Amino acid sequence: MFLFGLAGLMWIGPSRYSMNVGRPWFDAWFRWDAGWYMQIVRSGYSLVEPEPGQRNTFFFPLYPMTVRAVGKLLGGDVVLAAVLVSNLCFVAAAIVLYRFVSERWNEEVAARSTALLACAPHAVYFSAAYAESLFLLCWVGAFYAAHRQRWLIAGVCVALSGASRLIGPIAGVGLGVMALEHAGWKLKALNWRVLFLGLAPMGVLAYMLFLQQALGSPWLFLGGQSIAGWGAGHSLQKLWQAFSGWRGGIAPMADLSHLVGLALASVVCVAARRKVGWPLTILSATTLVVYWWVWYSASRYLVVLFPTFIGLALLFEHRPRVTVGLIAGSALMQGMMTWIFTHADWVS
Repeated sequence: MFLFGLAGLMWIGPSRYSMNVGRPWFDAWFRWDAGWYMQIVRSGYSLVEPEPGQRNTFFFPLYPMTVRAVGKLLGGDVVLAAVLVSNLCFVAAAIVLYRFVSERWNEEVAARSTALLACAPHAVYFSAAYAESLFLLCWVGAFYAAHRQRWLIAGVCVALSGASRLIGPIAGVGLGVMALEHAGWKLKALNWRVLFLGLAPMGVLAYMLFLQQALGSPWLFLGGQSIAGWGAGHSLQKLWQAFSGWRGGIAPMADLSHLVGLALASVVCVAARRKVGWPLTILSATTLVVYWWVWYSASRYLVVLFPTFIGLALLFEHRPRVTVGLIAGSALMQGMMTWIFTHADWVS
């Protein structure tokens, strides 16, 4: 993907929306929201609005905090730090996912789940200067820890996910169901350590406290969906129009990828519910309710919904050719999405 992005930039050059970081190897991965994250890394949060309503408080702090910390270890090189954080967090998340699935099912399903995740069309965001890799690591880490009944670690991981994205604490519902599963579905048999799952909202609450202390209001992370250039105009009516027909161009193709992804994830959630189990099914179902509401950026959000890839691997567990076909087809689409993203056209 790095070679593909570099070749594309050398061939036709960056677009006017590119965030030029001065390094050919890395330029391709600093697009769109990466600019907001890097602004936070360099200058912190503020109420400055380059465009009406657009401000950096809509972006949660865990990723820029991590990049800034790694950047200090690298002598202030925050560009390299952002690339390292994104890619190493994905590698770590893939390893944890593999171990989780291999222990809960088997190594073959684990290998296929990990391959499907890595080759997903929008996995381009795992290499970009975005929070997706870190968020994925927090969620997968939480469920792996819960699988091993390490409830403190699970609670900390889901709390950290809330410091990365507002939807993070919703994983606490699935983790609670996993705790009941371990207790044989008997409340009286629950280990008292499951109370650590109550840490789930702490990441969001900590960010709210910071916003109150630093900028005067704890609610400054809300409202991005109604701002021009972000969520404004992407109503349920627009959703119906997107379903009704396509007229070509990048934006309709992006809408199509969101809707197809949402539909497929929803089908897998229902079809694989018995195979993946209730904890992961509930995580998927509750998350998909939110993602259908913010459908206009769903492709980027869906790529971190790891139960979908486990579900696909389990559904086609005895059809290896189908799985290989899915991986190959997804990888080809990933190449196309990488090309579009690195040239700063709209993907998600």
